[in-house]
Amino acid sequence: MNKLKKVGLTALGTALVSSTAMAAEFTVTGGANLVFDGGDNRDIGNGWSTSDTLTFSASADLDNGWTVTGTQGLVNGGSDGRTTAIDMGDMGTLTFEANDSGGPVESTDDMMPHANEESWSEVGTVTAAAHGAGDAAGSFRYTNSTIVDGLTFTAFHQPSSAGTGSSEEYGFAYSPEQFEGLTIGYAFGDNEDAGEAATIESENIYATFAYENVTVGYQTNETDSEVAGGDSEFMAYGVSYAITEDLSISLNHSEVEHDTAAEEDQEATAIGVSFTSGGVTVAASHHNVDGVAGSTADSADRTGYEIVFSFAF
Repeated sequence: MNKLKKVGLTALGTALVSSTAMAAEFTVTGGANLVFDGGDNRDIGNGWSTSDTLTFSASADLDNGWTVTGTQGLVNGGSDGRTTAIDMGDMGTLTFEANDSGGPVESTDDMMPHANEESWSEVGTVTAAAHGAGDAAGSFRYTNSTIVDGLTFTAFHQPSSAGTGSSEEYGFAYSPEQFEGLTIGYAFGDNEDAGEAATIESENIYATFAYENVTVGYQTNETDSEVAGGDSEFMAYGVSYAITEDLSISLNHSEVEHDTAAEEDQEATAIGVSFTSGGVTVAASHHNVDGVAGSTADSADRTGYEIVFSFAF
């Protein structure tokens, strides 16, 4: 009887130790935005909107030193951004993304420094700066920042699914130690359209340089599509200036050149300002875009502005 009790207590102790070793660390982050949009040549209603986000995260260490992290995002009360990531140390991190989050091409479509929004934003549907992976759930991402000092490599795969073709994308970001403040990035990929009848090749190249309070940047993107009229070239540059640690301003410009004579080049210019105090940020920007989405109509020349109140917790 005593032997059985001893075995039972030993087993219980072992279970408790194992449970402690695998105990997960939980975090919750989030934020809320109050936004006012305005402008001309488009229907924006009364202009006011709100949004909120919550992200729940749990992580646990494995016996081999790896870390597994699961996240669940909520946007405006709906599920968004569910991921499972395995951090393998020097071997990199493998992440399964249950919701669409975009690959390296989409995430680097416009890397120019800006205080609020990109130059081509806030005027309705425009010609995309780059053509990344389609909106579909179920993608895989691999990142590694230990191969070369200052270099981050990303590989992205999205299998084909109903209504969305497959995608293969790769990205590199390099910040050499010899040139403090300089970052050079390159992303490319092949994305099939929804019917898998055509492939769209994309390539993004950008560079930014920060010196004291000033950050400048230049970028070019190229999209080659098997669909007639789908080719385009994007160019952007920008500069931001930190007046104080909390207050910054920016000026941005971008152009999209289409491959057909029937389409007008899209040109956009924006100025922005942002002020942060603790967990509160107030930002605003004004945008002027000509030839929206390549249209030659008078209504394609638009102005837009945005004021954002953001609360982080």
